[in-house]
Amino acid sequence: MDSFSTAESPKLLLKCH
Repeated sequence: MDSFSTAESPKLLLKCH
C-alpha cells in the first residue's frame, strides 16, 4: 500500500516515517 502512497503523497510518507 505504501507504493501508491509514495506516488500519490510523498510528503505523507515523510511525515509517517
